[in-house]
Amino acid sequence: MRPGAALERLAALAKREDLAHHSLRGDLAGFAAGICQYLSTPLGLALARALATPTGDPAITEASARYFQTRFEIASAIVDRAIARGEIPEGADGALALEMLVAPLHFRTLVSHQPLDDGLPARLADLVITGLRAHADATPQPG
Repeated sequence: MRPGAALERLAALAKREDLAHHSLRGDLAGFAAGICQYLSTPLGLALARALATPTGDPAITEASARYFQTRFEIASAIVDRAIARGEIPEGADGALALEMLVAPLHFRTLVSHQPLDDGLPARLADLVITGLRAHADATPQPG
């Protein structure tokens, strides 16, 4: 399967993910667990490696951009729901939260070759939530 076609399939699946766990921790941990499952498959690992390598193929670049845009939209929805529930302050950055959540997964898979253990998604979710709250507390408010 071409990398671009595989990314299109992953983007379509991502749009159907049900992450409404009614808590920021549950949503983030579920999101990270899905990434762990994907990275633990031969296709997921191959795509992660391909995405980590610059390519001059415009079709792959475009498919990759669409895939990550879908992921950022899901993360923004997670953060928006958490703000509405009062779990984190307004102004939290959904895209940055996603980067904070998934970067360690990709680092372990592609760089340090450490396992993605079952407890990792929840630990990362806790760290991201702590960071989002601390960042909001440290951000100067207008006025």
